Amino acid sequence: MKTKRTLLLLRHAKSSWQNPNWSDSERPLNQRGRRAASDMAEFMRHHGLIPQLALYSPAKRTTETINIWLQKTASETEPQAHNDLYLATPTTIAKIIEEVPSSIRDIMIVGHNPGLEQLAQKLCSHQNHEMVTRLHNKYPTAGLACFEAVATDWRQFLQSMPSLTSFTTPSQLMVSNI
Repeated sequence: MKTKRTLLLLRHAKSSWQNPNWSDSERPLNQRGRRAASDMAEFMRHHGLIPQLALYSPAKRTTETINIWLQKTASETEPQAHNDLYLATPTTIAKIIEEVPSSIRDIMIVGHNPGLEQLAQKLCSHQNHEMVTRLHNKYPTAGLACFEAVATDWRQFLQSMPSLTSFTTPSQLMVSNI
């Protein structure tokens, strides 16, 4: 049965480069990143952007981003680390999304650039408005793209040319106070 589905693509918040001995996957969020993750979570809670399922890369910065999000939203979202999301290509991210059961209507992917940004750009390539232009210009850390479509499952969702309904960045939240 066709139903409205929402895909949220959240890039991890700003990470620290303070310690040269950290591997890429070990880099934690810096202070600015923790603040941005908190602000974005508050924005999402305020606007009802609470998915049933959140899939995230096991890297420290994505894990910290989702943990802040869960704490701030107090949601019942089911978080699941997915090893293949670490530095995933757009094709890999799409395959992971396609595997989500059709009973799940709303999902969030917390991941990394360039794959997350490239997938978002591909999904909105048929659209031409200000949000699409902003998304193509820069997908900053803690940036959130929201896509919606009516589809029977997630494979059909990705093939259906979903609509980019919002693209929100931390700098917008600082200006608007959520």
